[in-house]
Amino acid sequence: MGCCSVVLEKRSPTGDHRARPRRGESTDDARLQGVLALVRAWSHPVIHADRAGVVTSGNPAAERLGLVGRKLADLLRGSGWEPGLLAVTGDAQPRVVVVEASGGRQRWLLCPTPDGITLAMEAPAATGRTDEATTLRSLLLTVLGHDLRNPVAAIRMAADYLVRSGTVTDRQAKALARIAGSADRLTTMLDQLLDFTRIQLGEGLPITPVPMDLHALCHQVREEIEVSHPERRVMHRSSGDGRGQWDLLRLSQVVQALVGNALVHGAPDKPVVMSSLDDGDHVVVQLQNEGPPIAPDVLPHLLEASADVLRARSIRRGDGNLGLGLYLANQVILTHGGRMEVRSTTSEGTTVTLRLPRQPPSPPR
Repeated sequence: MGCCSVVLEKRSPTGDHRARPRRGESTDDARLQGVLALVRAWSHPVIHADRAGVVTSGNPAAERLGLVGRKLADLLRGSGWEPGLLAVTGDAQPRVVVVEASGGRQRWLLCPTPDGITLAMEAPAATGRTDEATTLRSLLLTVLGHDLRNPVAAIRMAADYLVRSGTVTDRQAKALARIAGSADRLTTMLDQLLDFTRIQLGEGLPITPVPMDLHALCHQVREEIEVSHPERRVMHRSSGDGRGQWDLLRLSQVVQALVGNALVHGAPDKPVVMSSLDDGDHVVVQLQNEGPPIAPDVLPHLLEASADVLRARSIRRGDGNLGLGLYLANQVILTHGGRMEVRSTTSEGTTVTLRLPRQPPSPPR
């Protein structure tokens, strides 16, 4: 693999290059074999990509995840590092990039080589009792999330029953509607909490792809929004073939959440424009709203969910919302092998773009 030429390179304490080992020496052969054995035994992916940015080889961990044959641009999406920059700058300095993946944050060590680039995924840092406490806290949140769902569902059903009974006054019916709405919001928060916990525990988000049409899904969401927000206008434009294999429930939740965000933050006298577009092997969904742009210091962290980001988001909102909506929407898209981008300017407003392959990647075995 391409990583050996980098790993075996020796430097003096001052950083100067020294004579390299001669290939014919048995001690060097033994060292090389030792390094290769470590690479093969490493429980995390080690891969090599050619200068076109395609992964050409990998250790057993990489092969199990199906990384060989994939493009670096997909693996490192969202890290801020572009493989194409290597050919332009000739940069040969190792570096670490961080990728927000569906299973959580990944750190990759990149080592450029003459014929491409070698990458090794770092193992998560072992922090002893801190890791144990984090795991226990996540498990506690999971248990609470599951246990709270039943009483919340009972409250919702009781409110619906009383409204349908026809024995309540108009004032009581309004109170019951508020109770039902609060139960629905709490159910959404519990769902988000459970999904967030799955990601933090490294389980990722389970999806069940089925044949569906994104054009039809967007049209249905628009009709539902017109009923719940008759004072607002949502436009939907579609082109080409919108069919593919996706998780219907999760994508419905993503599109509904993004349209809801656009209604909340967009100009109230302007329409929200939703587009679903055929793009060959992909289908693209865009939502655009006019209004004040997202603050420049907020935009780069909009799809993150670190403790500091969530704390700042909660303070800004001041409504008790978990602030996980966009983060989880991005995780759903990543799990489908897709990409989510947010662009926001004063002149163009805010545009959220979802780019989804028609067939999501197979889960690792």
